Amino acid sequence: MKISRKETYLLILLLAVGAVYLLYTFLFKPMMENIDIAKEELAQSSARLAD
Repeated sequence: MKISRKETYLLILLLAVGAVYLLYTFLFKPMMENIDIAKEELAQSSARLAD
């Protein structure tokens, strides 16, 4: 069974989309949530200092 050039491109494209999805899910999304949590903590601590 020979794989055509078009099928090879589609397979590479599918793998690239899967890699981007995994990077977003496991790397960027938790990193953004951690940044949001850090911003909230900073706001709370600065509010406590202002009192």
